[in-house]
Amino acid sequence: MVMLGTKELRFGHKALKMVEALMGKSITEVDMGNLKSEELEQLYLCSFNDPSLKLEDMEDILDKFNYSELRRKIMESITEAYGVSEEDEVKKGKKEDKKK
Repeated sequence: MVMLGTKELRFGHKALKMVEALMGKSITEVDMGNLKSEELEQLYLCSFNDPSLKLEDMEDILDKFNYSELRRKIMESITEAYGVSEEDEVKKGKKEDKKK
């Protein structure tokens, strides 16, 4: 379980569908290396699975944490959902580059 403060971050089926609806792309298409602030807010909104929260609430919630921690936590929760580490993805990318 990945936590940000007192809130659990979880990318279950519902959250993944919400990412697609809100961002117009699947979570695997999000460029985690170049996350914009708005994209980070959208990912957190989806991961909190709290229908009482709105996108406008994310600024105040996320302002309590540093950007590095926010990126790390969102990556941990995505890794937990998929069971794939960021390191594995980097290795995969390097292998694919060698094939070209």
